[in-house]
Amino acid sequence: MTIGNVKVTIRKGDQALDNARMSIEKANAKLADATALAIAALHDSERGEARRSSPGRPSVRLPTAMSVQAFLYVVAVILLVLASLPVPTRGISLALLGAACALLAYAWPLITG
Repeated sequence: MTIGNVKVTIRKGDQALDNARMSIEKANAKLADATALAIAALHDSERGEARRSSPGRPSVRLPTAMSVQAFLYVVAVILLVLASLPVPTRGISLALLGAACALLAYAWPLITG
């Protein structure tokens, strides 16, 4: 392979990266638009005229705070990630603690019943 061929290959790779970046930016913009429309649709479904037009449809509520179950799942994931790192834990098994948190989160609806 000559230096000219290497330059051409690098130029093509650079152009492909630019094209990929532009595609990702376009997709990101479309995703932002879709998200805004979905939020507006959920917000509008709470208005009176939307409720009257579809009385059999249950009302959609957006969660405002993280539930205990979600918090336990997040803690479990963090503990499992930390368990995969070479972090000294002085005899505490982060993986077992993470698994226990995940099991507790899974059983939380039955516990609080």
